Amino acid sequence: MEIDARFRYYFQHPWSRLIVAYLVTFFNFLIFAEDPISHSHTGAHMVVVGNCFSFLFNKYPGLGWNILKVICWILAIITGMLAGKFIFHRRLFGKSRAQ
Repeated sequence: MEIDARFRYYFQHPWSRLIVAYLVTFFNFLIFAEDPISHSHTGAHMVVVGNCFSFLFNKYPGLGWNILKVICWILAIITGMLAGKFIFHRRLFGKSRAQ
């Protein structure tokens, strides 16, 4: 699946990127029909953030359990990154040396 060189040139050109950014801003104003910055300091009702906050601070009693939970999250993230790099990318998706 090769991309045409002219299409890639115009797609990556700075003017096309600026035009897309300005069009997104224009259509954003058109849809909201007002300045969205004036509403940027209003309260947000985000389900994910509330659930994460509740899960972190309200579900376990005591500060020690919360700290242990955060340490387990950090260890899981680091383990996932290392396993992804060394197991999946190098061994499973890497080029074999028999070629």
